[in-house]
Amino acid sequence: MPLTGPSTVVLQPIVGLFALVIGINDYQHVQKLTGCVADAQDIVSYLTHYLAVPVNHITTLFNDEANRTNILSKLRGLACDTSIAKNSPILIYYAGHGAKAMAPKEWVISGKENQIEMILPWDFNPQTSSVDSEQGIPDITLRSILDDLAEKKGNNITVILDSCHSASSTRANDVDSDKVTSRGLELPQSYTIKPSIDATSLPTSRLEQISPLFESTGAASHVLVAACSRDETAKEQNGRGRFTSALTSYLRHPKTRLDSITYDQVVRELDIHGQTPHSEGFHSQRYLFNGMVKSAGSILHPIVKDQHGEYVMGAGEAHGTMPGAEFDILPEYDPSSLAIGNFLVKGTTLGAFSAVVPAGNGLPPAAWALHKRGGYQLPIKFESSRVENEDMIIDQLKNACVLDSKERFVLGLDGSSPELCVTSHDGSISIQLTDQQCLNAGLRCLPSLPLQFDKVYPVLNTAHHFFWHLRRTSSGEDRLPVALEAWQLRTARIAARRTPIGDNLCQDGVIRIPINADGTSSGYFGYKILNMSGVDLYVWMFSFNFLDLSIRLLHKPSFSSQKPDPCLRAGGVLPIGYGGSGTGPRTFNLPDGQNVDVTYLKLFLSTKYIDLSSVEATFGLSEDRADKGTDTGSYVGGWDTYCVSVIQERRV
Repeated sequence: MPLTGPSTVVLQPIVGLFALVIGINDYQHVQKLTGCVADAQDIVSYLTHYLAVPVNHITTLFNDEANRTNILSKLRGLACDTSIAKNSPILIYYAGHGAKAMAPKEWVISGKENQIEMILPWDFNPQTSSVDSEQGIPDITLRSILDDLAEKKGNNITVILDSCHSASSTRANDVDSDKVTSRGLELPQSYTIKPSIDATSLPTSRLEQISPLFESTGAASHVLVAACSRDETAKEQNGRGRFTSALTSYLRHPKTRLDSITYDQVVRELDIHGQTPHSEGFHSQRYLFNGMVKSAGSILHPIVKDQHGEYVMGAGEAHGTMPGAEFDILPEYDPSSLAIGNFLVKGTTLGAFSAVVPAGNGLPPAAWALHKRGGYQLPIKFESSRVENEDMIIDQLKNACVLDSKERFVLGLDGSSPELCVTSHDGSISIQLTDQQCLNAGLRCLPSLPLQFDKVYPVLNTAHHFFWHLRRTSSGEDRLPVALEAWQLRTARIAARRTPIGDNLCQDGVIRIPINADGTSSGYFGYKILNMSGVDLYVWMFSFNFLDLSIRLLHKPSFSSQKPDPCLRAGGVLPIGYGGSGTGPRTFNLPDGQNVDVTYLKLFLSTKYIDLSSVEATFGLSEDRADKGTDTGSYVGGWDTYCVSVIQERRV
């Protein structure tokens, strides 16, 4: 189909972007739609005229072109396209019907509902059929294709879906407008998916659990931007989809810069009646279509007026806020803007997800809080070496910690137990660990550092961030009943077939991983989080590595501007690293000369969404940490943490 559009100035060219754009109005067997092709054409127009994407980099499938065979062929063809270089940005856009159906009994799906979600090609038949071409395209098929695409072309993949997966009827219930149609079908209760469909994407045993594409599992292979939550409908009106129309208008706005806007920020900015767009994926805080760059900056927390007339900051104990912490009040969402006031957090008004802003009268309708000082204080002990030039550096470090303007350190005096002991030895600085698991495993010190203040003090800053998030827990008395299991996985190319084997490796809060003489572990590993509570949970999972004080993100929830979909349903299971969860399996290794390592796995669990993206500190000791992300509002609910240790020991 020819690609045409008005002549316009190219604003923000994206080099090397490739796109597959699908729009279906005239379905063969189900309710027709009116705005999907127009939406898809608008996406093409934006790509060609605003991002300067060459026409031959864009493949379109409209109406009967978007039959099941063609869609799967074009999706799989992206991985084999030699013109697409590794790490090139790839966009997959779909506008059309979606639907839900019960999974065949041969399939075992992670989550409680045991349902499969599908996008519907042009030739989909809503009556049970044994013909492959009349089936929907299940989310597990899409996930398998995306995993393969990411393996071959890199994970700079954006998937945008303007569809939904449930609808009480094809006409949405919008009382304030007419001719509003839902892009979702409610299939007959008798409808069943062909069990053998897309067999290469499916597991071979009922013991193997599948986690679908739309399971809010923080996929690593791509970023998913969805038009609505799982419980909403994507709507179209007057020949356009509400979501895509809002999205392209926002992207075309002169103030929208792709080099400074993330996927999470996009869904936060979109205000769509009756729909809450979601972004999902490990990399949802990357800049749009830029897989190699992440968002960085200070976290700003919204200040809002609650129903009692009090001003409340949308950050509480779960975010790491502590009594006595000081915040600046900013008039706009810009950390560089001039503060119009400040306040101290009082312990009596600090909640799980919010804190009262004292004397908030006179604040503008929209205000933001930026952490200034106060909070966790890392206990450190400094020991004299009785060598004059060495003690001089120790004294400089001690004085810097005492005078630190952010009050992040406290000397290990008055009977307090220090996390670190700093001393000098043979012309270098030694930082000794006091963590009991580290000592039991024989890991006693961080790598030695030069006898230079500017080399050591940044390490103490990194340690402050590391121990703050490792040690903090909920002050609530009630614990959330959650368990974490660790498993060795069956080796398989297809993610859905990497399934647990053997016994649960997590015993008494410790996971022991044997390391071979060459420094590598044998096989792949994954985790399973079990929710025994009666409430849905949002889960952030991090690994804390003592060798370099790095913190790595292993799982994150999906995001939306209102209430995001929870990733761990009540009574449900969340696999990490296997089962098609979208996160790769874990491997372990030790560097040369190191025979033991200790890592903690920590879960941050909450009944409401919180943004903990700033916890990750990928570079640890090798580079200064950069906080990333923003927060989303104040809620009332509960939170908890769950922590286990992973001990790697080299076989001698």
